Amino acid sequence: MKAVLILSLIAITALAQASDPVYITDLRPRTQAGKMSRDELRSTRDDADQYAKVSGLVPLQEGLRDEVRFWLTWATFDPSTNGIATVGYVIAGDDWKVCRIGYSGKSTVPDSGQCRRYGPRATRERMAADLRRLAGLADFSIECGIQDGEWVTIDAVAQGKRFSLSAGNPVSCAGDASQFVGRFLDRVRVP
Repeated sequence: MKAVLILSLIAITALAQASDPVYITDLRPRTQAGKMSRDELRSTRDDADQYAKVSGLVPLQEGLRDEVRFWLTWATFDPSTNGIATVGYVIAGDDWKVCRIGYSGKSTVPDSGQCRRYGPRATRERMAADLRRLAGLADFSIECGIQDGEWVTIDAVAQGKRFSLSAGNPVSCAGDASQFVGRFLDRVRVP
């Protein structure tokens, strides 16, 4: 409350002294979260399945053991690329992999992938707790309108139920759902 009062006083002072209009903007973009439509969910799962296939992984299905796959894609301005790069983080019990996705030329369709073992920053117990909480956002899309940056496709099985989630720039967006996805992603990224 005190911070709002201080900001209000600064704004009033600036308005009184300015000859041109003064605009006050909240720089933290607002997060919008909602259930994906059936078509959006199908497209998200198709993307996750394609990443899995080119990486030599079996696509996730209902009834499998608990597992989460973060497929992180970001904008790259390297002129020799298609404008995007993708890496996957696969966490299943003690089997943790990082997978690099390849694209041919300027195509945006993944055509290769290589996985290797790695160890995330968090413990297995922390990951299991995060996965249970992540399941509460099953089949949601989380966005805040930031262009470019990074976006993540999450494909997971928790307690035998498959769910998917997409999030755009989760580390940069305001909102509990976005911030949670961002923190979980930070725990699984390669340092």
